Order: sequence, then C-alpha cells, then structure tokens
Amino acid sequence: MEELSFENLSKTSAIWGDDEFLVSRYGCDKSMILWLWDLIKDKNTNIKGLNPRKLLFTLNYLKEYNTIRSASKQWDVHHNTYQKWVDIILDLLEENLPEINLEDRYFKVGRENKIFLTVDTTLCGISKPNDIELQRLHWSEKHKQCGVKYEIGCNLETGVACWVSKSYRGGKQDSKILFKGGRLDYLDEKEFIVADKAYVGLDDSILAPFKNKILSHEQCHINKHQSSLRSIVENFNARLKKFKILDNYRGTIVEDCEVEGLIVNYENHYKILYVIVGIANREILTNKPLRDLN
Repeated sequence: MEELSFENLSKTSAIWGDDEFLVSRYGCDKSMILWLWDLIKDKNTNIKGLNPRKLLFTLNYLKEYNTIRSASKQWDVHHNTYQKWVDIILDLLEENLPEINLEDRYFKVGRENKIFLTVDTTLCGISKPNDIELQRLHWSEKHKQCGVKYEIGCNLETGVACWVSKSYRGGKQDSKILFKGGRLDYLDEKEFIVADKAYVGLDDSILAPFKNKILSHEQCHINKHQSSLRSIVENFNARLKKFKILDNYRGTIVEDCEVEGLIVNYENHYKILYVIVGIANREILTNKPLRDLN
C-alpha cells in the first residue's frame, strides 16, 4: 500500500482542514473519514496505490459530483485513473461497511412494543434518459423529474436505516414497491410499521394516517403522533441528499443488448446509495439519533 498519511495531507490546506471544511468538501467530518479509511485499509494492503487521497477524492466526487474530467483536473489526476480509483474505493466501501440488516429494527430492550420501523420512499434524481419510453418510466410527477426510487426503513429508536429496497424506476407507485420488495414477509406476527398516506389501506400491518374529511380528537392525536414518528425516516432520507450525486446522477442506467433491446441496470446507482446510507448510519450511531423517543 502506498505510504501517504492524513498527517501529510493536513499540510495541504486545499484538501484537508477542520471539520467544517471537511463536511463541506467531503460530506464527512474528520472522525468519519478516519473511520472509513481504517475500514478499508487493513483488509486491502495488497492493493497497490491505495492511500487516503483516493478515499478523499471519492468522497468529494459523491459530495460535489463534478464531471470526471473536471474533478480529475482539480485533483491533478488523469481522468481514466481518477475513474478507476473512484470505482475501486466504492467497491471497497460497499464490501466493508456494516451490513444494512432488517433484523436491526428491534429495540435494544424487548420486542413487546411491536412497532419498530418507519418506512418511506425517496427519489434520487437522474439525468433525463435519451429514450422516450425510459423517460416516461422514470418520470416522477410528484417531483417533476426523472429518478430512481428506493424504499427505506428506519429503526424508530436509533434512527438508523435497517431496510433499503432494490432500485425502482421513478414512476413506480409506493404501494407497488411495498409489495414487490417483500418486506412485509419478514415482519413478526402482529408487528406494525409506520408509513405515510401513500400506504393507506394497503395492509393491516401498516399504521398510516387517517384521511377522513372530519377527524375525531383521538384520530387527530394519532395522526400527530404518527407524523412525529415518520419524521425519522423523512429526516434520514433528507440527510442522504447532501451528497449531490443523488440529485442528478449522470451514470448509465441502460445497457445495450442486441438481442433483448434496452435493459435497465441500476447496479452502480444502488452501490452508491448503499455506501451513502452506510455513512449516514455511522453518523447517527456515533453522534446522536435523528430523534430521541424519550
């Protein structure tokens, strides 16, 4: 492994500084960057050229999402080399970040509550595909842009994500994502999840807001409480968007295939989202929950 320490990088003010600078440039503070580096360096000592600088320009790529050519010039690296190392670092982070596991939805003390999870979808913007049909499929009328959609579930106690669905086209209805994702199959008997009005009436295990024109005092109270719980996943999803790559992803989501025509491929986009969710989870666990239930 190439010898290059963060101590040496600290002498270069253009790429290293205090936490305010690091968060603005990389989306992570010093402790997070050091943790990510420790996560990948010890298990990959055989990768020639791996050093902290490569981690930094990968995080910067996710955070600022400049074009490869523009970013590579900023870091004084050939664009092909820059792209190669971004791909390598993303692979290493995906492999080594703690697994996002639905079993982590349970509270630290007991399971008698039976309400552990709040879920919501989030749309990650993408550049408009050239193909008209793909534009239509990925268009979100709600957000007025093309995108890739995910359903994310957060633990109501800690605020960490313990469920990330596979990728869906932006025009997919939340209700269809719920059933296609198969998450309901993993719930315990009489377990409930908290969700928004898009999930009303879909399943008995979903606690969604009352939508009557006239609500009783009790229904208003329940809606207010559930709204407070839903804010956990809503805040989590908002936290992800500080990485600009999730605002207008320019990568390829379609592969050309002579036999089968256009095939949608979200593999790289999912990898990026998974890494960013892993970073957000670590931030929450090492600082404070998105919301204190007490």
